[in-house]
Amino acid sequence: MAKPVKSSEETGALAKVPLKKQWPRILRDKFLNSCEAGKGSLATCECVLVKQELAPVEQGLAVAEVLVFEGAVRRGVSLEQAIHHAVPLPGGVRLSLEQCVKTGGK
Repeated sequence: MAKPVKSSEETGALAKVPLKKQWPRILRDKFLNSCEAGKGSLATCECVLVKQELAPVEQGLAVAEVLVFEGAVRRGVSLEQAIHHAVPLPGGVRLSLEQCVKTGGK
């Protein structure tokens, strides 16, 4: 079970996602835990999550892209390594990572 993440859900980036587009809490927490384990800040990780939840693709595709990233982190890949193409990631999650790191999670 994913450890609950203290996030800015009510007031921060995650509040921007309409309820019907939000992923289940367990998926959100699992992603945020993995992202932070990959040396990402909470703000950057939340930014990536929001971009993936709001992506104009099927929800299953966005979730699958995030799962690929989580697998890379479990193998020891950091956010920086993922961004600099050290590991092949699907385009959507790579773009989200690049944008969120560049803007500091904003």
